[in-house]
Amino acid sequence: MAFMPGFSTGGIHRDSYAAWRDSGSPVAKLYETVPDAPFGCSTEWLSLGSVTLAYSQFTSQKWFRTPDIIRGDDYDHMFVNFRFTGAADGIMNGRDVHAADGSIIFTDLAAPQEHYSEAAVCAGLMIPRKEAEAMFGPVRALHGHVVEPRYASVLIAHLRMLQTQATVLPQHAADTLGRTVMDLLSVGLKASLGQTVDDPDVRERALRVRLHAAIEQDIGSPSLNIAKLVRTLGVSRSTLYRLMEEEGGVQAYIRDRRLAKVAEALRASTHRRSSLSDLADRWGFCDAAYLARCFRERFGVTLGEYTDMHRRR
Repeated sequence: MAFMPGFSTGGIHRDSYAAWRDSGSPVAKLYETVPDAPFGCSTEWLSLGSVTLAYSQFTSQKWFRTPDIIRGDDYDHMFVNFRFTGAADGIMNGRDVHAADGSIIFTDLAAPQEHYSEAAVCAGLMIPRKEAEAMFGPVRALHGHVVEPRYASVLIAHLRMLQTQATVLPQHAADTLGRTVMDLLSVGLKASLGQTVDDPDVRERALRVRLHAAIEQDIGSPSLNIAKLVRTLGVSRSTLYRLMEEEGGVQAYIRDRRLAKVAEALRASTHRRSSLSDLADRWGFCDAAYLARCFRERFGVTLGEYTDMHRRR
């Protein structure tokens, strides 16, 4: 995956276990590992201002962070593991830990741990202890804490969307996106601990991400409307309007996202022409004529001209 300038990527490697151990990967330095299957991995980095995410795929293996490793390195950080797919079981803080698909695990890199991970697709975030404790409280107390999928789902979906959208994200958005990740992490953690979020700005940013996720989930459905979003989010219409004010309003945002999906479909299928009716049905437009009119207003060309342009490219 190639990220646009402003978003830095590390190398992607699919190689032998020995090559990975010698690659200089920070993850390889943090743990002793024992593969449980023919080894394979890939890792890529996305830098969001002060936050750097490592997106990884690993085959199943056992992971150990021992007292000897801890004494031998200088990592005084909290490590947060976002598990898209693949469960993990281990021992942290003297207790059994189970993290299912879609959960989040907090670990203190100054504390020993061991765990077994199934073949997994995940993301990781290292946060300096001082910064982590200012936002989340004592790191040691959170060692081995699991945020269940019901509290982690919004952030997990947001991180996956960030990965797929990185090629179109501008440099100036990096800091804002990094703060949003940290805010959503705080919201998920506090929800899992039965606590409330006191900062109204954090609550509103989290609500805005939930709103965008709800729209993306139903973007092709003709039933997606303001009334449904109000019910899904449990907010008033006035709150919904305020959340989308900077983006031109709810209906305008939904229309723009649907048009973006149509354009993406046209770029991905330039070997043949998709019918206007099919595209309108697939992406929630009332009819082909309305789609054609909206598309020309948005992109300045017809759907056929857009397809021909990308076929020539």
